[in-house]
Amino acid sequence: MRFISPKTDFAFKKIFASEDSPDILISFLNALIYDNQNTIQSIDDLVELRTVFLLMLTVSIT
Repeated sequence: MRFISPKTDFAFKKIFASEDSPDILISFLNALIYDNQNTIQSIDDLVELRTVFLLMLTVSIT
């Protein structure tokens, strides 16, 4: 059996953007950004993190 590479856009979105498994995305982001600490614990934390990031981006541009 062959598997599609998670490096492709389609596979990456299928793995990490699936509404059926938000825990995979949360685990991936905690590993990537926070050195495996459980900083992000829910999708609501991601929404808050996105808001803060966008505010920081807006301030740095102006």
